[in-house]
Amino acid sequence: MHLKALKRILFAAMLVGLSACGGGGPPANPIPTASGKIDLSKEALVYFKVNKDYGSGKLGFIKFYIQKEGTSQIRDYICGKDNRIPIAERLAPGRYVFVLMSGNIIATPVEPVPVVTYDPSKGIPLTPIDVKAGDVLYLGNVLVSGIGKKTAIGRADSVVYTVEDHSDLAKKSVAEYYPELASRLQTRLIKVLP
Repeated sequence: MHLKALKRILFAAMLVGLSACGGGGPPANPIPTASGKIDLSKEALVYFKVNKDYGSGKLGFIKFYIQKEGTSQIRDYICGKDNRIPIAERLAPGRYVFVLMSGNIIATPVEPVPVVTYDPSKGIPLTPIDVKAGDVLYLGNVLVSGIGKKTAIGRADSVVYTVEDHSDLAKKSVAEYYPELASRLQTRLIKVLP
């Protein structure tokens, strides 16, 4: 993705409403049973969370976007609340790349969204999310420090990423909302790239 195209993401912040933690598209978190049963022959159930890290255990709101690699399909999330409970998300099979992290919760990409191909030397230094139909995954809790109210669309010297393993909380959520899937949950933590 070209730097100019990435910068355009930052200037459309007030054009689109905010979405709650759990994604820009249905279903919300936790996935309500009223929205229908998950179809693991066509999708994956993925648990993860991203928070701004203020230090001393205090967490804050952050907005982030993942994009399905090779497409303009993008999903936005706002995670806040001072807790580490992961969100649940349904994802179609494919590879998803973190394309934007922002301490400014009104940051929004412009249309049309540029198509990305993952480049570990330029993008946000987190491994992509690879999912296939039938996956039930916990990917970790990503903590972002040093971002303040800025927006990162690639590598930023002042921004530090850490991944915590709270698979116990993901297991508890799967057991509560999807007891039939509890034995299928696998932990595959996102990694921070050098």
